Amino acid sequence: MRAWPRAATTLALLLVLLAPVHGPAFGGETPDAPRFPAELQGVWDAYPLPCSAEGASDNDTRIQIAPDVLHGYGNNDALRGIARIATSPMAWRVVTITDIAPEDIQGEADIYVLHHDTLTITNGERSDTYIRCQ
Repeated sequence: MRAWPRAATTLALLLVLLAPVHGPAFGGETPDAPRFPAELQGVWDAYPLPCSAEGASDNDTRIQIAPDVLHGYGNNDALRGIARIATSPMAWRVVTITDIAPEDIQGEADIYVLHHDTLTITNGERSDTYIRCQ
């Protein structure tokens, strides 16, 4: 009879430990799903071009950062991981997976640096600087 409480306790502990692994299968996103911070969300365009956040644009330098995806001109980059690495200026290490290339050749991190309404995204070899669209 003593084996039953031990087995029940072990089973309960395993269910608690494994629950986050199965989280999305039971009704959507997990609370720990990576999200772009509010400071980065919005519409951005190449500096120093003027831009407007309203309406569609066929400018190929414009990007829109949503909570979990960066929409570019002809690509959507799903957020896979994000970590703040500095507070002044604010900077993040960001990993995205684009829909225009095979996933197995992706996963390199970019660094996003935000200073006021200017956002610079770099991979260490190239950088792009954007201004926030109003």
